[in-house]
Amino acid sequence: MRTAEILFLPLEKCHKLVTCSNCTASTYIIIMFQYCRQLCFITVLGLSFGGGGQIAWAQVQENKPPFVDHNSRVPQDLQSKPLSYKGFKYLPQLTLTGKYDSNIFISSQDEIGDYSLATTPEITIAKEYGRFASSLNLKTNIERFASESSENKNTYSAEFESDFYANSRWTIPFNAAYYDSVLDRSSPIGNLSTSEKPLEFSSWNANTGIIRKFNRLSLSLIGSYSEITYKDGISVQNGTPVVLSDNDRSTMGLNLGLVYELPREGSSDGVPEHYLFANVIGGRQDFKRLSYSNGAFSGVDKSRDTLSVLVGFKTGYKGILNAQLGAGILNQYFEDPTLDDTSTYDLLANIDFALTKKATLNFLAGRDISQDNDIVQGIVLTDYNLGLDYEIKHNLYSSLSLGYTTSEFDTIDREDEDYSAGLELYYVLNPKFSAKASASHVFRDSTQDLRDYKRNIFMLSLTGRL
Repeated sequence: MRTAEILFLPLEKCHKLVTCSNCTASTYIIIMFQYCRQLCFITVLGLSFGGGGQIAWAQVQENKPPFVDHNSRVPQDLQSKPLSYKGFKYLPQLTLTGKYDSNIFISSQDEIGDYSLATTPEITIAKEYGRFASSLNLKTNIERFASESSENKNTYSAEFESDFYANSRWTIPFNAAYYDSVLDRSSPIGNLSTSEKPLEFSSWNANTGIIRKFNRLSLSLIGSYSEITYKDGISVQNGTPVVLSDNDRSTMGLNLGLVYELPREGSSDGVPEHYLFANVIGGRQDFKRLSYSNGAFSGVDKSRDTLSVLVGFKTGYKGILNAQLGAGILNQYFEDPTLDDTSTYDLLANIDFALTKKATLNFLAGRDISQDNDIVQGIVLTDYNLGLDYEIKHNLYSSLSLGYTTSEFDTIDREDEDYSAGLELYYVLNPKFSAKASASHVFRDSTQDLRDYKRNIFMLSLTGRL
């Protein structure tokens, strides 16, 4: 998830708060309803190190190409319909995923491959009552490996979202979430590739605020709070501790957002095509321990204040071009006088270009700061992705993705370059059953010894819905 993204959704989806399981360290969601006949305006605001949220995307997501969501192309008659009972909507589903990973330990020399099978039950329950709209999503993922049982993992998540629509101009959003998951070994931080088993973490977050819609101007003020806790591990190489618990922290944040609709010349439906937006996000991170050094928590205090500013422009042209462009700054102000404050530029680019009615070209670019217990002042991540989404048939879709990510480590002489390429096929048999198949290749070029690796991943998943 980039530092900010502005999305357009069909009106029937406007009454559901959007969440993201692979968001940045403090991603939260602000909804700006435009109450027009065709579209609602949703601003997704994420702060990499400021208020609210979880953990940087690089720490929890496998380093593989981000394939597009094909659901927008699926015909209405093939889309799953929720069950209804006493005013509630239920959407249960079960996904089985088989995977082969050629380098499960992310080794630069002795690659070990293995097969795994993951079972993922999930249910979403939604309810609208008067001016309230709420939903609850419960999900678990149970993955078992054929040979390397140390990689077996169970993850859980619970997400609650609610909106109160006071009137056409005032909205009060609220959401809360809990995650119990594992860190991915491909993350550039720490020594995750050397631990005996994947390291676990748990986190929770909540945010709420107000959104005010004027004629062309929308303002939002959202407050957030989160906590995250890590479990330490043991190195499989020499038995030394792999310590991440000095990254345990709480985060508070406050986000001021602004969106302004530019007049549309000759518009007959009143739907604007161009927007200006600005986000100012301040936050405070308090670390529960000093950094781990020389066998004890005796290092520096990493607590910090944060401030980010992002301004940008969103435009659409006749359904052919949709572009979101933004730039800003990311600042950190450390409490420990021995640490220098940092400032770097922020970047947002999300461009969709419809080559034909069945093919869409997408370009994404973003910038973020990831936390590391070894790199006290963080890792600056810059991410670029180029994708092509193509509708082969009305129920068969393909996605090609190319990615490039740089990881710049402060205070040490290290820089990583990650390259990725992948192909995915998505087949919808009927509203109850669908299937996905994908193949991806990732390799890392690092200036530090033993940090390079290459990896091939092949996946096949089947999803069934009631």
